[in-house]
Amino acid sequence: MRYKSTQQLIDTHNLLLENEDPIEMIEKYFNNISHIHVSENNLLPISNLEFHKKFSKKLKSVEYNGIITYELLPCDNLEYQIKKFKKIYN
Repeated sequence: MRYKSTQQLIDTHNLLLENEDPIEMIEKYFNNISHIHVSENNLLPISNLEFHKKFSKKLKSVEYNGIITYELLPCDNLEYQIKKFKKIYN
């Protein structure tokens, strides 16, 4: 990259909306990624467990140690959803 302080953000929701594979993006741009937003369509609670487990496994395999945030709209079971996110991504 031209600017050493410039990094990329991966947003699973936006990538999936654009028919891009977030796992492929991790493989391709790993060295430039410093922040990841994890979310479902419409910022609803995690429902696609298979995808999130694969994505988390990929992050662990490349030893990603940047920030991972969970984008989620307020919901009735917010505390449970945060625990579920942490269980998958920790």
